Amino acid sequence: MIFAAICASFFCVSLQTEILIRIATETGPWRFGTDANVALRFFGYKKWTPWIKLDNLFKDDFQSGTISIFTVYFKDNFPDITKAELWYEGRDVWHIEYINAYVCEELFCFLHAFKLPSHILDNDDVKVFTLETY
Repeated sequence: MIFAAICASFFCVSLQTEILIRIATETGPWRFGTDANVALRFFGYKKWTPWIKLDNLFKDDFQSGTISIFTVYFKDNFPDITKAELWYEGRDVWHIEYINAYVCEELFCFLHAFKLPSHILDNDDVKVFTLETY
């Protein structure tokens, strides 16, 4: 589901020459947070972003019951997002409620909500999951 919103909140502050993407993740309330390295990349029509490390300096991201917000700027025009890949390095169980990406250009932001597995389990040290938009 993609919708446009007038940029009146902190989610939608954009510079004229850059594309702003705000990434919001919510970790579930059941002691399933993580301290592992986490990265995300987006795919569009014949274009994709580099891996974006999700880490706020001096903040403990992805803890139980919290929402973590990350801001990324791109100079190039960004395509419509069709899917994303989530990279996770860790041996603990991490429960994710949602991942949303707000792509902001000038006065409008477009929400891209992603379907994801309810639990990222401790099968391997490094995991990559493909997330489809809905």
